[in-house]
Amino acid sequence: MRPYPATILAGFTLMVLSLWAWFSADNGSWTSLIPVVLGGGFLVLSNGIRNGNRKVLYALIVYCILVTLALYMPFQRAWESGDNLATVRTLIMVGVCIIAVMAYIKSFPHFGREKKKDK
Repeated sequence: MRPYPATILAGFTLMVLSLWAWFSADNGSWTSLIPVVLGGGFLVLSNGIRNGNRKVLYALIVYCILVTLALYMPFQRAWESGDNLATVRTLIMVGVCIIAVMAYIKSFPHFGREKKKDK
């Protein structure tokens, strides 16, 4: 997968699954909306990825790893409470972030070289 679609996919997945969790809960916690903000961060940085900015790629790698680590506590809470749907939602968010990191790292050696060839 290329970095730009991986960024868009990660952003929308975080936003949609977080909103689904918030609306499906009886008394939705505001902390379940944190991935909406984090997904918005992916969408904001996606323009830099599309333009081939290496610094944005570095930032997205760190950002994506931090988001993956931040999803550990919601995963642990869902696992311990036995909420299978919340566990699956969190695992999907973590999986998409891991796929995005792999796409970023895979494209790293060739990222931004197209502009250098044109000059």
